Amino acid sequence: MAPHREPISVRTTRLNNIILNKVCFAGLGGNGAIQKKSIATAARRSVYGTGVVSNVLTETVTREGLLDALYVLYNECNKESLKKRDRSIAEFVNKYRPIMEETQQLRANAEDFIIKTLIGKGYFGNVHLVRERQTNDVYAMKKIKKSVVTTSQVKEERDIMARRSSEWITNLQYAFQDEDNLYLIMEFLPGGDLLSLMSRHGPFDEELARFYLAELTMAIHSLHEMGYVHRDIKPENILIDRFGHIKLADFGNAAALDRDGHVFSLSPVGTPDYIAPELLQTISTYKLTKSMHDVSCDFWSMGIIGYELICEITPFHEDNVHETYSKILSHCEDSHLKEIITFPEDLKVSENYKNFIASLVTNPSKRLTYDKIKVHPFFKLIKWETLRSRAPPIIPTVNGDDDTSNFEDVVRNKRRTDTFVKKSLTTNVPSNDFCGKDLPFIGYSFVYMAKHDVDAEGTADDTRYGRLNNKIKDLQSNLKQRLEEISSLNQQLRRYEQTAKQSDTQSKILQDAKDEIKKMKNIIKEKTMELAGCKTQIKTLQSSVKVEEEMWEKKEATITELLRVNRQKYEEAKIASEQRYEKLIAEKKHELENIIRNWITEKLN
Repeated sequence: MAPHREPISVRTTRLNNIILNKVCFAGLGGNGAIQKKSIATAARRSVYGTGVVSNVLTETVTREGLLDALYVLYNECNKESLKKRDRSIAEFVNKYRPIMEETQQLRANAEDFIIKTLIGKGYFGNVHLVRERQTNDVYAMKKIKKSVVTTSQVKEERDIMARRSSEWITNLQYAFQDEDNLYLIMEFLPGGDLLSLMSRHGPFDEELARFYLAELTMAIHSLHEMGYVHRDIKPENILIDRFGHIKLADFGNAAALDRDGHVFSLSPVGTPDYIAPELLQTISTYKLTKSMHDVSCDFWSMGIIGYELICEITPFHEDNVHETYSKILSHCEDSHLKEIITFPEDLKVSENYKNFIASLVTNPSKRLTYDKIKVHPFFKLIKWETLRSRAPPIIPTVNGDDDTSNFEDVVRNKRRTDTFVKKSLTTNVPSNDFCGKDLPFIGYSFVYMAKHDVDAEGTADDTRYGRLNNKIKDLQSNLKQRLEEISSLNQQLRRYEQTAKQSDTQSKILQDAKDEIKKMKNIIKEKTMELAGCKTQIKTLQSSVKVEEEMWEKKEATITELLRVNRQKYEEAKIASEQRYEKLIAEKKHELENIIRNWITEKLN
């Protein structure tokens, strides 16, 4: 008896939905990234309708992946030696040449972007601030030479950012490639990186360090929850958004965890000053488990950053990197913590802070885990659930969406650029025969909007989501202005109170001053109520955004033209609102000046 099969129409519909990335299944995100919980259930099947679709199929057979495969096939066939050797190949190339040319014009490519400024340099490639030609949207573009990377490096980095599942991870908008290079178009975070902030601010106090280490803890844990370990945590790879919160970046050395939460490595990876001892074991006699490490290596690097934040230098730094490695390894072998890691004598450091750093910069078996970090006394006052919604202690100054003033000169200190990297197995040697050099990069291309259908329902969701985000930004700006107004009014109140004390013998003047103080207190009370209202609205809207974000993954995305019109309307409404608000401030200011002027006149008369 023949096995039961569904009708052709049903199977065709399912295949079409897979290609358009419409299939949703529990436990895994899109774009092939592996979550920690899904590692142990990699063979799990997902159901769409009444049929069963494998995870491998839904992750591999995508629109962009199929176009990549067609592009590679065409380029391999489009060689003179092959076309002369086989007539079928020549006919194939001639038939598909106009199709490929038009397809490449429709797909995202480097010509869509105007390069503005270099904002980062690394071994794998450079990062530029770019602007999309047609929409004027600003992004950060990382250009990577295919000849210097391995397939796993580009896959992990692309997959992690393409997931867009964590507010602590830099988001990917597009990924594409040409003959020699890979391109990642990422969100631009105008706050710069942590290294630049450290350079501008100088040594941090413990309160300031506590905030950034708490956010770094959450960011690292979110990556671990996705099933990856970063392995190159350092200040340059910690970016700051326009509101002052951090996001992790540069996942070129990241690795996927196995089902036991480990990574096997044949060579060390990372940056000398921040590398964990277990990552150096392949070049030393230091043995933990043969060529194996886990997520705790990222927390070692966080401990090094914690020391650097208040001391402005890493604890094991030497001009000779081999001496740095030796100090790192001997630190764990000897276990004499206080003899190796010492703080400057003139620096006041709490015992909790010292213990926290010591509990991270130690052997893996003794190193704090995420759960223990959260309950460490150093973080006693941190509210982890609301950390992302808390106002950061330093809010970057941003003058425009393409402002790069918060980024330090891209020429870094040499010790920061000596990074272990895996050697590429690819070659760019030209060949007239089939060489397959681009086969490893099939499926690399990515378009964020490609996984959604562009229909009315999706458009409404995206519009509503954007509107809520824009309103939150407006309210946050309004909140900041209200705080400034309250501060100014408090200063005036203090001046009036001082005047009242000095005029104790003049009852009439004293009474007038008290009346003015009462008026000012009423004004402050009104502004405080407005402030409380703004805070309540922000919390409500933030909750709404979270709900909308959950719905966002289940529904389909938006129409670009409608977004552009909504954005234009928003800008016009914002300008009109700002003009009305400035006019109201001017009127209030003028009214207050008249009251003060009249009062002074009455006193003088």
